[in-house]
Parts: sequence; C-alpha cells; structure tokens
Amino acid sequence: MIIEQFNIKRLCKIYKYQLQNVEKMNRELKESINKFGQIQNKKEKNEFNNAYRCTSAKMTPWNMHAEKGFKDIYKIVEDIVNSKQFHSTIPLDGDYKLPIKVRDLWGLEYWGGDETIEHNHEPAAYSFAYYIGKGVPIVFTEINHTVKASSGLLIIFPAYLKHKVSKCDGERYVVSGNILV
Repeated sequence: MIIEQFNIKRLCKIYKYQLQNVEKMNRELKESINKFGQIQNKKEKNEFNNAYRCTSAKMTPWNMHAEKGFKDIYKIVEDIVNSKQFHSTIPLDGDYKLPIKVRDLWGLEYWGGDETIEHNHEPAAYSFAYYIGKGVPIVFTEINHTVKASSGLLIIFPAYLKHKVSKCDGERYVVSGNILV
C-alpha cells in the first residue's frame, strides 16, 4: 500500500457583514439565550456532524430556528447565502445554483473564564458567528487570523477552518450556525 500525503493550499474567504438596526433582534437573542442556555454535558452530540460540545460557555440546543431573535438571524443568513453575490464566490461550472440551507442554529453565553477549544464544523460547507455586543475575538488558528467581536457583526467562513475562543474576561454573547450546500 502506498499512502501519499499532500499539503494543499486553498483559497479561504471569510465574509464579514456589519448588520444595522439590530437592537431589537439582539435584545430578543439575549433573552432566548438566557432562557434556553445551559451548561450541558460535554458528551452531548450534534446529530448532524456527530460533534461533541467543545465549550465551557452556556449553550442553547442546536435547533433554535423558531425562537425569538433566532428567526431573524436565520432569515438574514439564509438571504445572504442564497444571494447572487454569495453564489458568485462559489466556483461552479455554468449557471447552476446550489441550494444552501442553515442546518444548525444555536446561541452561546460566555462569562469570565469560559472558552471554546480549537475545533471545526465539518462536514458542513460553511459556518457563521453573529455577535451580540463585544467580547473576546474568534481566532482562526490554521490561518493565524483574528476577528474582533463587535455588536451586529456577522461572519461566514468555511466550516473546515479550525478556530477557538480564548478565555473570556467578561460577557460574550454569540449566535452560531452550520450551513449545508
């Protein structure tokens, strides 16, 4: 048996969107995260990607699509990833349009000392994070890139990118999700 290993450099795009007029949505998201967030057993798996929880933060269930605030961010992300502008960045032959869908949607509430260890979101195609306020940045460890959290910032990134959140020294609220193509 011959096994060959290759290091392949691939184009990596992180999409950043600064959303406007998000005060009401952010308030509703925080309320929902506070209501449903809990310190869960790290052995709990997400049925989609078989991933174990990798955070010490309080986390909601994986399927928050219908809850207050989450409905709004779900629609915003779906509209973006199904837009012609987003599709034009995906290399395809011809005019074929891929159906893109937000699969998982959850919220996290970090406080002093909470962190998320390095992980990725494969086999999803993309993942996203939406920030409700400021807080510790997300660090993409593979590409040595940091994105500072700010209220209303939505980032969409390839799900294969490894990332982490260092220990928080205060409050940090974020909504995350996985996107299927």
